[in-house]
Amino acid sequence: MRNKIYEKIKEKLSTIIYKLSIDKGFTLIELLVVFSVASILGGVAIAGFSNYNNSQMLAQSTNEVVSMLQTAKSRAQSQYKPAGCTATNALLHYKVDVSASTYTLTAICHNPANPVAPITVNLNSKTLPTGITFNASRTVRFLPLLGGAHTSPAGNILLNKGSSSKTITVSAQGNITIQ
Repeated sequence: MRNKIYEKIKEKLSTIIYKLSIDKGFTLIELLVVFSVASILGGVAIAGFSNYNNSQMLAQSTNEVVSMLQTAKSRAQSQYKPAGCTATNALLHYKVDVSASTYTLTAICHNPANPVAPITVNLNSKTLPTGITFNASRTVRFLPLLGGAHTSPAGNILLNKGSSSKTITVSAQGNITIQ
């Protein structure tokens, strides 16, 4: 009797092993499910990476603009005259001009030969990466003797990248903050 049970178990096991060895592929439904899940996960990952990349580009561009503003402030406070301004030319101010996608650092010095037309020395000009823009043109002036800053027209500097934005505020005392 034991042999009969043993033979039946052996026969069942060999049938199962045989069926498993024949079924080596996947069904069409299994493949569709796997590829659907993989494509959904891939789409979510690409969207997440794209958003992260955009926010990092915006943050880096904002930091570069702030760096240029800090340079203008520092040079104005130390009354540093660039090479284009001679010892007889008084430093009037440093300014950073912001337009659509460029920003420029300029020193303005007094011109004794023509007081109405000051000497302008362009020190640095940069362009924002593709897709990042300023919301409006602004000029920020940093004064050497009195200190402080003046933004013309009044308002903050806003950088945009898609639906994201960063705001740079320059106070009348010359403090620069990012929001």
